[in-house]
Amino acid sequence: MVEDQAATYPLTIDPTISQQAYLKASNTGAADAFGYSVAISGDTVVVGAIREDSKATGVNGDQTDNSAPGSGAAYVFVRGGGIWSQQAYLKASNTDSGDQFGISLAISGDTVVVGVTDTVHNWGLYILALMEDLVAAVLKMLIIILQVS
Repeated sequence: MVEDQAATYPLTIDPTISQQAYLKASNTGAADAFGYSVAISGDTVVVGAIREDSKATGVNGDQTDNSAPGSGAAYVFVRGGGIWSQQAYLKASNTDSGDQFGISLAISGDTVVVGVTDTVHNWGLYILALMEDLVAAVLKMLIIILQVS
């Protein structure tokens, strides 16, 4: 059974509104808050889930280790041939409980900015550069931490 309580629905407005796709995280949890924040640029959508619990770090890590409650995650979806598909699962490089990674998002071209807040590191931003390897068609991320005090 697929639950849609935390799904997002991209829309096309031209001139009428019609649902384009149904986006769902690859590791949906009941209280993940998938869709808390959303950013879009062209054929790329980034969706935040600030209560996602995985202890994974970086890109496409272990989504099953739920030992970091409220650490948060962001998901990158790309549209190709009219079909949206998840391309990446993003976590902080220093994942910790309560981080709320994905509390805010921005995307411009191939650059994504992900906001995070927690009690240990105060506020922070992660700047991620999306690069597509045309031969292997693999999405890679470079993570740079900026600490805001």
